[in-house]
Amino acid sequence: MNLSKPILLSLTFCAISLTALSRTPPEDENPLIPMGAVVGKPDAQTIKKALKGFKDVGITQYLIYPRSGCELEYMSDEWLDTCEKICATAKELGYTSIWLYDEFNWPSGTANKTVMKQNPDFVFRHLNAVKNKDGNFEIVMRENPDMSNLLEPDVVECFISLTHEKYAKKLAPYLGSFVKGVFTDEPSAGYFNWKQYASDKIKVPYYKGIEEDYKKLTGTDLRTDMLIAARTGSLTHEEPVNRLIAKRFSQTYAKRISDWCAKHGMVLTGHLMDEYFSSKALRPSRLISAAISISILMRVPLLFDKITVAQLLRRQEVQNSRLPAGQSSDLMKPYGIQKLSPFRLYFLVLYDIIIENKMRK
Repeated sequence: MNLSKPILLSLTFCAISLTALSRTPPEDENPLIPMGAVVGKPDAQTIKKALKGFKDVGITQYLIYPRSGCELEYMSDEWLDTCEKICATAKELGYTSIWLYDEFNWPSGTANKTVMKQNPDFVFRHLNAVKNKDGNFEIVMRENPDMSNLLEPDVVECFISLTHEKYAKKLAPYLGSFVKGVFTDEPSAGYFNWKQYASDKIKVPYYKGIEEDYKKLTGTDLRTDMLIAARTGSLTHEEPVNRLIAKRFSQTYAKRISDWCAKHGMVLTGHLMDEYFSSKALRPSRLISAAISISILMRVPLLFDKITVAQLLRRQEVQNSRLPAGQSSDLMKPYGIQKLSPFRLYFLVLYDIIIENKMRK
């Protein structure tokens, strides 16, 4: 990669709620935060040129986004030195804040697959109901080697130690003041191994203790109920499983990382898997109301209530007007923005109750 090429801006923008910060932002501050995909091995000159280009068109915030195309080893000293240069340069140019992306590519939770290398037991596991050679259903444990199990506290702690703690050590002078928060991208408790086990009829995310928790909640045996579901199609196990997984995921992942950010004077933001549509949010987040509670912990774009899409499109026009003739800032597209009124929030919770009642029947 030619080092003279600028750091690329990804095709999407994340809008992070300025009201989540302790400071009061200027009324005229640009709300857009570019997810700056760092590619190649950018030197100091390249970094300054790219950041100055954004600043010249009114951008005052920036999210450091490691992804495919980056030729720096993720979370290596070289990568962390580059992040430090970005922070120092942005501060020098008058930026108001820098944001961190907590993964290489996505979904969040693996530290570029290194979490699973620390301990093979850290892979995502799920119980599946499958037909054996005799044509009878049995329960087997499946694994997804490409995803960590975010339902296990020690797995999440490993993720934090390989990612957040390294940033905290390297960027200590900026954390909580100039570095305002961490963006987490599509973490989920529903990354089943669809490639190998798509035909398995019933799938339940697994964590140590789920069978005991299920017994305590329902008075019945999880594996027995899964076998009944596989044989009859009566999915009585789903509602209690959803409730257990939603609570566990919220506490083990979202709250744990949110608390870590708060301890360092920052906020956790980002977006959940399929949280844009209520009908799709059930599988990865298990309960709509749980997804909302996790969203509140994370201050995700779902709850962004200050900037509407129309305002973002007007901002697009303003930015284009500042560019040279014939050049369009088509990369500046709004991403993941919904204006969530109290009525819509109430509607989503009500929708969740309807879904739960339907499951019980």
